[in-house]
Amino acid sequence: MKTILKLSVITIFFSLSATAKPKARVGMQALVKAYFNSPTQANVKFTITKKDLHNGYMKYEASYTNQSITRGELAYYVTNGGQEMLAVTTLMCMQACSTLLQFYGIQQGKLTLLPNQIVGMTMNDFGNRVNQLIKTKMSANERQRQAQGEMALFSDITSLPQHGTTIYIKKDSRVDRNSIVVAELHFDLTTGKFRFVKR
Repeated sequence: MKTILKLSVITIFFSLSATAKPKARVGMQALVKAYFNSPTQANVKFTITKKDLHNGYMKYEASYTNQSITRGELAYYVTNGGQEMLAVTTLMCMQACSTLLQFYGIQQGKLTLLPNQIVGMTMNDFGNRVNQLIKTKMSANERQRQAQGEMALFSDITSLPQHGTTIYIKKDSRVDRNSIVVAELHFDLTTGKFRFVKR
C-alpha cells in the first residue's frame, strides 16, 4: 500500500512538473531582429547606437531610402506569466517632433503589432489624449506666442525606460527651453497592459 501511495505521489509530482514548464522565451534580440526585418521596415537601414540587454533596452538610428533619418528606442517587457513584448518608439521631426509608440509580440511564431496594450484606449486614442493633455500644460509664454501665429512651439516625446518599466510622455518646449513629464504609462506585470496616468 505504501509503495502504491509513493508511486502515486511521484506520478502526480512529475505530471505537475511537466505541465508547469515555462514556455521558452524568444528574447529581446530575436524580437528586435524580427522588427528590423519585418516587411513594413523593408526600406529602412537600422543601426543600434546603445545596447543594454541586461535591462532590456536599446537605442537605434534608422535611415530611409529617401535619405531621411530618424531615431528611437526599444524596450523589452516580460509578464509574470512569461509573455514577451517589445515597445518601440520612433521620433518623427519636422519643425517640431512627435513620437510614434508601438507594441509588438510574438503570436503563432510571427511578430505581431499589439494595438490594445493601454487599458481603455487604442493607440489612436492614446495619441489624441497626449495631444489634449499637452495643450493643457502650455505655459503663458507658449500661449502668447501661439496667439501671435507662431507654430511648432513644443514637441511630444515618449521615452522608454532603461531602468524600471514606466514609460514617460514629455512636453519638450522649444520656447521655454524645458521638458516636463505630462503623463506616464505604468506596466502591469500580470496582465501585460499599461495604465495611462496623468501627471
